[in-house]
Amino acid sequence: MKRLCTMRIAVWTLILSLCLPAGFANAEYSARERINMTDKMNRDKIIKNDYDEEGNFYDSTGHQIRKSTIRNLLQVALQPVGKTLYIWGGGWFTPESTTIGVSKAWEKFFKKQNANYDYRNYRYQRKKGLDCSGFVGWVLYNTFNTESGHGSFVMLAETMAYTYAKWGWGEYKSPAKVKDHMAGDIMSLPAGHVYIVIGECSDGSVVLVHSSPKGVMINGTPSRKGKTKSKAWKLAKKYMKKYYKAWYKKYPDVTRGYSYLTSYSRMRWSIGEETSVLSDPEGLRNMSADKVLKVIFGEA
Repeated sequence: MKRLCTMRIAVWTLILSLCLPAGFANAEYSARERINMTDKMNRDKIIKNDYDEEGNFYDSTGHQIRKSTIRNLLQVALQPVGKTLYIWGGGWFTPESTTIGVSKAWEKFFKKQNANYDYRNYRYQRKKGLDCSGFVGWVLYNTFNTESGHGSFVMLAETMAYTYAKWGWGEYKSPAKVKDHMAGDIMSLPAGHVYIVIGECSDGSVVLVHSSPKGVMINGTPSRKGKTKSKAWKLAKKYMKKYYKAWYKKYPDVTRGYSYLTSYSRMRWSIGEETSVLSDPEGLRNMSADKVLKVIFGEA
């Protein structure tokens, strides 16, 4: 009887010894499973179009953008000027909207056109140029990124100022409350247009950069008193003629209407805060348009 009990104990000991590795393996698998579940939960919590606790901003794909300056924003905006025509839908749903640098296809298409270019003949041929929101979205992408292929900033022109402000980039004001303009301001028209302010002149006129038929160019608004040949108009003419000769020869009109001063909502960048995505070390926002142009063209 004693021998039988000893044998039973030996058998159970063997069984337990055989079960222990399996038990450990199951415990290890469970831990690994828990880690995978945690990773999945973290992936589901990726920050998109918002800030993290340290003040870093992430785009629509969860990619952290780099912070930049007003000067860089405006210099990036100059890159397609004088070589990119207006295309209805240009910059939408194309790789170019999230590509670093000016597309060779834009330049090639511009060189083929004459003074009679009509964008209505090329609607939705998106890779040949940029429309207004495609331009601003491309500028922002190239301002905040050094590599291609992340989240796009292209959206309806009329929503741009409001949306960027909602993301926490700056302060939004409706058209009725806009009384002045500063370098870098994003201006949205409720009827569907958007431009970037280069600077304001002493007569209240504004030098701006945008994509509007015929294409990406520097333009000037009338003065606050309605004078068409304003200081901004003279500056726009001077710089387009000097730096973009081929364009100016084909498309010399640099005039924009009075509505550019009165009908647009505004997003003004927050500067100097922990979450600011742009800074202004040169103080461009406190400069008149002529001084801003000298800085961004490297004349100062």
